[in-house]
Amino acid sequence: MHLIVTSAIFLFLTACGPKAEPSGEPVDTQRTWNTDSDDTDTADSDTADTDTADSDTVDSDTVADSDIFAVKDGGYIIAGPWHGYSWARVTGDDSTIDPTSFSDLEPGNGPLCASGIVGGMANWSGSALIGFNLNQDEDGEDAAVNAVEVQPGGLRVNISNPGGTEVRIQVVGSTGGAVESDRWCFVVSNFNEHVIPWTSFNTHCWDNGGEYYAGQPLTAAAVLVPGHNALDRPYEVCLEDLRPVVDEDGSFELPEDTEADTGGPIDTDLIPEDWNTGFVGAHGALQVDGAVLEDAAGDPIVLRGLSLFWSQWEGDFYNAELVNWLVTDWKINVIRASLGIREIDGYLVRPTEEMAKITTVVNAAIAEGIYVIIDWHAHEADKHPVDARAFFEVMAQIYGDYPNVIYEVWNEPLQDASWRSVIKPYAEYVIEGIRQYDPDNLIVVGTRSWSQEVREVLGLEIDDPNVAYTLHFYAGQHGVGLMSGADIAIANNLPLFITEWGVWSSGYIDDDYNNEVDMADLSPWLDWADENGLSMCMWSVSDKDEPSAIVKPGSSPQGNWTADDLTTIGTLMHGIFNE
Repeated sequence: MHLIVTSAIFLFLTACGPKAEPSGEPVDTQRTWNTDSDDTDTADSDTADTDTADSDTVDSDTVADSDIFAVKDGGYIIAGPWHGYSWARVTGDDSTIDPTSFSDLEPGNGPLCASGIVGGMANWSGSALIGFNLNQDEDGEDAAVNAVEVQPGGLRVNISNPGGTEVRIQVVGSTGGAVESDRWCFVVSNFNEHVIPWTSFNTHCWDNGGEYYAGQPLTAAAVLVPGHNALDRPYEVCLEDLRPVVDEDGSFELPEDTEADTGGPIDTDLIPEDWNTGFVGAHGALQVDGAVLEDAAGDPIVLRGLSLFWSQWEGDFYNAELVNWLVTDWKINVIRASLGIREIDGYLVRPTEEMAKITTVVNAAIAEGIYVIIDWHAHEADKHPVDARAFFEVMAQIYGDYPNVIYEVWNEPLQDASWRSVIKPYAEYVIEGIRQYDPDNLIVVGTRSWSQEVREVLGLEIDDPNVAYTLHFYAGQHGVGLMSGADIAIANNLPLFITEWGVWSSGYIDDDYNNEVDMADLSPWLDWADENGLSMCMWSVSDKDEPSAIVKPGSSPQGNWTADDLTTIGTLMHGIFNE
């Protein structure tokens, strides 16, 4: 369906001046780094094919995703199923942009690059934009601009930002953005190629305090550099790629092969016979009721604890002495055992060794009377569903009668992993295996984009009465935007569990994790979690030299730490746990 909107360009360019907030305020829900791995995960790059970039052959109703992002004569853009003329504009006094037009750009793969200054405006209305129309015939820049329907999915984006300024993606509706409610934006922090889901766009993307995009017809898309209320902002940005991706059902195919190596036999004689002790003895089996986590008596319960680092890299910390120390000295009531999955050196190549580390921690947690999360710590768990299901089936057979145990079936799905067509069907496949042997223990399921996009689950929940959904955050990187999406999920009775949180470099004074934690970044998160009764595990119990480790390099894996062993975040959190 195409809607004719001949005035879209004029309205968009003259009425889209976005309000921006002070530079310390805007936040987004995308992580730009891999918080707990030595690896950096990036989306597979697509390559433009200019030989096929012919607007006469592009059908915006049938092309779901294409490798094409190309520039034709006159600055005419082919972006998958979208096609229209490009443009460069500024708003606000003293704002400049170079070039002012892409009509002379050499045909090819792009990119569209611009630089200049966004002049400071007291009402935050200054901006610089480079963009293009989404459904416009190649009859000249004055050709009618049509609105185009979008399918469930998102935008594949690749932006270069040499100027290091704040950058947003903005899309506008059938009025051309003449009114604020007809334009939606997203604050970009990932400058590699990735997919931004439509559901992440908001009319107030600087704090996600407006209305989320709900599939309205669109006329244009742009890269936007917002201005300041007082300062001039130099910028230099390039649009490398921007095109729609359709979220097709059935991307996850049920495996035909059900054989998996789960390692050597487990010595069940080491498992404590009685779980009825300590914190778990007082509260029993966990269950969800709407957005609330409850104990066996139906009373709300909040878990506070720590997460171990990837088992294959910090395996020395997977011991009973440490669990005892964390219970007695740190007063935790939950611990997370992070089974490293990697094909290189993790569970998939050393199942017996890595399984033994997990069972050691689970047994110790049962003995200490605390809860324990058995975490399939992978970013691409859908690549090994048979191994995941087989592992959790073993865990469920052995520990299914122990209310201490919580199953986390996918740590952090990546940005391109659709909830509907990948994460959910994968989780259902693994949960089916667990429920054969454990009908009622709590299961936690990761969400898209490193377990941040919890709002996408609404209306597509897993059909199981005792499933919660994972939310992860890192103070200094995530703020009110991520909270806003989580608030919507909670308001709609979606149970959340923060199985991993931490503080990254930007969450410390002067961005240096040898300094004190910047409580302006961390306190809002801790207060928010308390207000919503959310259970949390902090990342991580590790002596790795990184911002979220609680002990310094060389500290004993068995605990018994002195004050000198603790990092600044370790010192802070030890005090909080003991309040």
